[in-house]
Amino acid sequence: MRLIFEINISVKKGSLPDLIHKLTRGGCEIQRLGLTEMAGGEEAYTIEAVYHKSEGFNEFISEISASDERFRTISVRNSLQDKISGGLLSFSSRLPLENMSDYLTGLIGGHDLIQEKISEGKGSEFAGVARSVGLVSGVRSGDESKIKEILSRYSSAEKDSVLINRFTGLNAFPVVIRCDQPEDFLKHLKSIESNFSAVRIFDVDGADMMMYGQIMSGINIPVLSRMLDDIPVYLLALAGRVVSKNRLIWKELTAGVVGIDVSTIRTSVLLAKMGCRRVLGYENNEKYMLSFENFGGLATTAVNIFENADIIFLLKRNFDRSELANLRPGQYLISMFELDDSELKIIKDRGIREVIRGDIESLSMIFPGVLMGLVKSGKSSFNDSMVLGLSKKIEGMLGGQYRLPDVFSGIHDEIAEAVSSEI
Repeated sequence: MRLIFEINISVKKGSLPDLIHKLTRGGCEIQRLGLTEMAGGEEAYTIEAVYHKSEGFNEFISEISASDERFRTISVRNSLQDKISGGLLSFSSRLPLENMSDYLTGLIGGHDLIQEKISEGKGSEFAGVARSVGLVSGVRSGDESKIKEILSRYSSAEKDSVLINRFTGLNAFPVVIRCDQPEDFLKHLKSIESNFSAVRIFDVDGADMMMYGQIMSGINIPVLSRMLDDIPVYLLALAGRVVSKNRLIWKELTAGVVGIDVSTIRTSVLLAKMGCRRVLGYENNEKYMLSFENFGGLATTAVNIFENADIIFLLKRNFDRSELANLRPGQYLISMFELDDSELKIIKDRGIREVIRGDIESLSMIFPGVLMGLVKSGKSSFNDSMVLGLSKKIEGMLGGQYRLPDVFSGIHDEIAEAVSSEI
């Protein structure tokens, strides 16, 4: 995480280079520095600095002043915090509203014209529903501790809304549904689906593969799922690149998943359809282990996966570091989290062929285009062949270090075109 701080500090004349040295040595990246005042033997500066964590930053700056009389901190302000107060989204009119003419001719006239079009049966072309998509999460009802989870889901949806609006022109709205049971989620979603041209489901507390299937088939508008579509597409693209790059053969390979959830169960089903000989899985939750087996996987231990899988997906750190010693030479490791130095040393000593660092933020390069393609094509959802086809398309976009092009590369339009045509 990159945080921007604005520091106002008084410096003894001639001591600025030493201050800069202290800041950079402490992990700051200085983006902007400006002299604001000179008085006597002191100079006041405003410094805009990037720091990678908020904890301890104020103490770090205060320590500079306390340990060196040449520096006196005036104020420290988290400027990013000021900008994001109230969330990441703001909504505005597509028409200007600066004077009475704008109000009467634009807003009121525009509204009346849309009402006229609706009465003529052309509402789908002119009402805002045509450009609106819902980013929906389901959170189980409970005590007030659930408020934090609701706000967290809402904030994640806001981030995704910004990306969707910027790169597709669609208006994305965060929605968090609070329900007692996963089954209630579908009922609530159906009651609001007419407000949107499509929905993207982020996560639904307690929903298993069967429940997700009911949700996806029970909605009458195009629906995309982070768990059933986005994550499996990305994982399959990474694995597909490993196979093609190293000229491996799927029917000779065993895949292993450490960290089972709905997304990895769907991934395991699709790996089998790609011809993978066997898919092993481990999770310290019996419900997920049973579901994994019900969908064709083989539930086992992390040690057995490390010993026997050719391609290993690490989705959760729910294994002991010592268990990594069971890895064998020639394996491929795809990790969705940062491995620490001690873990990397064990992995290197075991002769792993390649360690691929996946990044869940790479979904930002995938889902906006997929959603736009669904809306344009009118397809209702993704079946297995569509997910496999899209994963192959995205595999071809992966560059060095298995990285996708950045969000400004035009990747969203390319993906949207692939989705709206026959993948």
